[in-house]
Amino acid sequence: MQTAGWSDVWHLGLVVFSYQSIELQIFIGLMAALSALMIVEGLRANFFPRRRAEALKPATVTIETEQVIQAMPTRSFAATRPQMTHLPKRSVARTRLQKAPRPAIKRMANTSAGIAAE
Repeated sequence: MQTAGWSDVWHLGLVVFSYQSIELQIFIGLMAALSALMIVEGLRANFFPRRRAEALKPATVTIETEQVIQAMPTRSFAATRPQMTHLPKRSVARTRLQKAPRPAIKRMANTSAGIAAE
């Protein structure tokens, strides 16, 4: 009784693979590469845990609110800005940028059937 070893199975697989069309060979090769990548990625994800973020360290120096207020300058930015006495005027015929301008209709003089009376 003869038994087949792994080398015989591998040889038979290569013979079957060589009889396929080139498109199917490319497809099988890409699927084998993708399967190998997914197996390696699954092993990596299961056996190598994710890196944990380091614990946050609280600030050693705390600044009190009163110290911040005392450190502020006496004149704030709002006081140094010139005050506006009036609002700028808007133009009456303001065009909206989102809308195309409406076409103007050129009307003819009041005539009967488009012929001017003499």
